[in-house]
Amino acid sequence: MIDQLLKQQMIIAESGSITLTDTKVKDEIKDNPIVSMKYSIEKVNKQWKNNYVYQLEISPLNDDNNDSQQFKWKMIKEIPAVLNQSNGTIEFGDEKDNLLEWNKKYSLRMRASFCLRNFFTTFSKSVTFDTPIPINLSQ
Repeated sequence: MIDQLLKQQMIIAESGSITLTDTKVKDEIKDNPIVSMKYSIEKVNKQWKNNYVYQLEISPLNDDNNDSQQFKWKMIKEIPAVLNQSNGTIEFGDEKDNLLEWNKKYSLRMRASFCLRNFFTTFSKSVTFDTPIPINLSQ
């Protein structure tokens, strides 16, 4: 029986919460949009305070409301926590395997992972944003 328990993947929920705010598409004109987002983490157990990573996940959304296409979450970035800092800004969208596209809608969520990714906070509330095609006024 113990062998069976050890073979199972276990995830232990940790205290703490993450809030995502101020999601903005940078107004640079590039082939793919770059997005910045502010985050803050609260009520993390003190023993993990400086030993965790943030896991950012994204899901593309479409307008046809097909449930099979909604919320296919994919981790796009892991960010090491900064010592004694519980908030900051993350930029994403230019990672080689995770390029964002213009004129699309996405949903984001984040959680913190502790102790070799065996302990996690719950995911933040998801945040939805658009990547409208930039208007080039110089033409």
